[in-house]
Amino acid sequence: MERAEQDQLERVLNHEMQERFAAGAVQRAVLLQHGDDPAIEPGQLMVRVFVPAVDGPPEQALTAWRDTHQAGIDALRRELSLRLPAARLLEFTFEEPGAPRISVPDDGSLAAEQLSGREIVTKALALLRANYVFPEQAERAATAIEARLAAGEYDHLDEVTLTELLTSHHVAGPGPGHGDRRDHRRRRAPDPAVPDQPRGDIGIPFARSVNPVTGTNWQGTGVVPDVAVPADQALDVAYARALEHVVGLDDVPPPIADEAREALAAVTATE
Repeated sequence: MERAEQDQLERVLNHEMQERFAAGAVQRAVLLQHGDDPAIEPGQLMVRVFVPAVDGPPEQALTAWRDTHQAGIDALRRELSLRLPAARLLEFTFEEPGAPRISVPDDGSLAAEQLSGREIVTKALALLRANYVFPEQAERAATAIEARLAAGEYDHLDEVTLTELLTSHHVAGPGPGHGDRRDHRRRRAPDPAVPDQPRGDIGIPFARSVNPVTGTNWQGTGVVPDVAVPADQALDVAYARALEHVVGLDDVPPPIADEAREALAAVTATE
């Protein structure tokens, strides 16, 4: 698992902990993988939760903490079993060397409620088709992934491997012809100043932004654009404005400025 993905999952876990436990009952959670702890087997993850230290014998203090917060422990274990099944191990301990630990492993009782890899991919593709801002690109990516699904490339994978593989296939796209228009623009644009790299990621939402005035957000409805143009002209207009910005800068190296002027002239000529 890449560090960036691990950090994102840790943020989700810490958010979930605030929902499951009373304020001040837990400090933080860390996500560990194979190699971080001898108890973690290949393909497994461990969630280690640190709780505030108190006076008295550590083992008795930790047992008392468990008895007080058993409902939160059970809720977190259930949430992990359903949403992050690779996290077979869940531990609670104090953040000090040699501290006792309470282990809450996944007992497998929720296995029937967990989605299979095929179900996960199918649901992800349905969401991609329904919500991605570029429908044609979403359809091409989904079709390519469905071919891999039919070929069995996503069968019998652990959850972490499945997520990484599915995201890499979505980012890579269906191959030649995917995003040709944007790729052409990137070749003739000054790369250091006008990055244009088509890609997408699949993530797990854990919060929702709400406008305090309207009581809603932009999901499913979009936002009012600063520059209103027909959809089929949006890329051209945005690209031209980006090039105009580069040309207007005072500290751009001459080669980049010249390339931007040439690209801008080519865009203007096609309008």
